[in-house]
Amino acid sequence: MPQSKFLSVKRIGIYSPSLHPGLAAVIKALLDDGKDVTLHVKRKPEGETVDHDVTLSVLAQQPNLLICDLADDPDREYDLLIVGWSHWLRFAAEDLRTLRRRVARARRVILFYDAQFGHYWQMLLQQGRAWLQNRDWLGRVESVCYATIFPRADCWSFVRRRYPLAVGPNLHFLFETLAQQEMARPWQVEKKRGFVLAATGARGPYRAALCDHLLGLFARNSSLRVCDSGQAPGGDRPAVAWTVNGTRPTIAEYVRLLDDTDFLICLPGTSWTQRPFEALTRGAIPILDADNMNMHDIPWKDGVNCLIVKQPKSFACWTQVIGRALSTPQQRC
Repeated sequence: MPQSKFLSVKRIGIYSPSLHPGLAAVIKALLDDGKDVTLHVKRKPEGETVDHDVTLSVLAQQPNLLICDLADDPDREYDLLIVGWSHWLRFAAEDLRTLRRRVARARRVILFYDAQFGHYWQMLLQQGRAWLQNRDWLGRVESVCYATIFPRADCWSFVRRRYPLAVGPNLHFLFETLAQQEMARPWQVEKKRGFVLAATGARGPYRAALCDHLLGLFARNSSLRVCDSGQAPGGDRPAVAWTVNGTRPTIAEYVRLLDDTDFLICLPGTSWTQRPFEALTRGAIPILDADNMNMHDIPWKDGVNCLIVKQPKSFACWTQVIGRALSTPQQRC
C-alpha cells in the first residue's frame, strides 16, 4: 500500500487459517514499525502443519504481538484487516461467518493471497469460484499481496492492485539475535570452498521428482562425490553437499555450509524460497528457477549474481544449468 496511507494505520488485525514464514515477515515489519497487531489464527489447522507450527512457536515469543483464536472478539474494529487466503486451506463455515463480521467493521482490507498448488488454469477457476462464493466480503478488498507465486495476470488483475511479497531470510534470521549475528559475521572472500554445489531442505512431494533427477545426474558423473554437509569435502573429486530430507542442519551448520559452497541449489517448492537471499549474504551463488525471480526484490542477472533455470519444469533445463555450475572455474565464482 502507499507509504503515506500506511503511516496513518494504527490498529491492525490479521485473520488467517494458518501461518507461514511469509506472514511472519509481514508481522515482524509491522511490529518493528510500532503498530498494534492482533493475530487471529487457528492453533492447529488441518493438513500439513510443519510451517505453521514452527512459525507459531516463533511468533508466540514476541511480547508485543497479541495472538487470539479466529473466533475471539469478533466485533473488534481494525484500521486495517489483513486476511490470509488460500485455495488449499479454507476457512470453516463458522470462521467464515466471523470473517465477514470482521471485514464489515474494518476500515480497510488487504488480501494476503497464497496462490500455490495447482496449474495456472486451475488457479483461475479457483479464483472465480472464490469470488462467486465470497463476493460480499471480497468486494471490500482494496489490494492483493501475493504470499507465494506472483502470476503475470489473473482474475485479480482487473479489479485490484497487486504486488508480490518480497522475501527475505527465514524465521530464525528475522527473529533470533544469535542467528542474525551468525549470518552477518564476515566471510573470507579468497577462501577456496570445499563444495562445488549444495542443496538443503525438505524433499516433499513437489520436489521429489526433481530431487531424484538431480541425484541421478550426480551419480552418473564419476568425477563428483555426494556427501552430507557434516562430512569433510576433501578428496580429489569435487563434492556436492546434499542434505535434502537428511538431518536438518543447525543455524550455525547451515551458515558454515553457505560459506563452504560455490553454488547453492535453491530447490523450488510449493512457494518461494529464501535461500537465494541467504546464499548471496554468505558469498555463494544461487541457482534459482525463473518463477522465483520476482519474489526477492533483487535485480537477478543470469551469469552475474546467479544462475537461472529459465524453464523450471524442464529437467533438461536443470541439467544444463547444473552443467554450467560444474564447468565454472572456482576463481570465477
